[in-house]
Amino acid sequence: MSCNQFQSLFLLQLKDVPIYGKMAGAVGNYNAHISAYPDVQWDTIADQFVSGLGLQLNPYVTQVGMQGFACTDVLAVN
Repeated sequence: MSCNQFQSLFLLQLKDVPIYGKMAGAVGNYNAHISAYPDVQWDTIADQFVSGLGLQLNPYVTQVGMQGFACTDVLAVN
């Protein structure tokens, strides 16, 4: 397989890997957001904001959650 063929295949596989984003705090909640603006539907706002960036919302996050997705992404391209 040539370098160009490999690159084309890699990019084709990579485009199918979802990229996630979050707007919640480090431990996955909206406590600070709700404290400042209790009447706002933060889960809806987060989805609109993250989707507007071209990302998929990950509503269940922790401080180390994104490292797991990096492993999944590498395996998806393999």
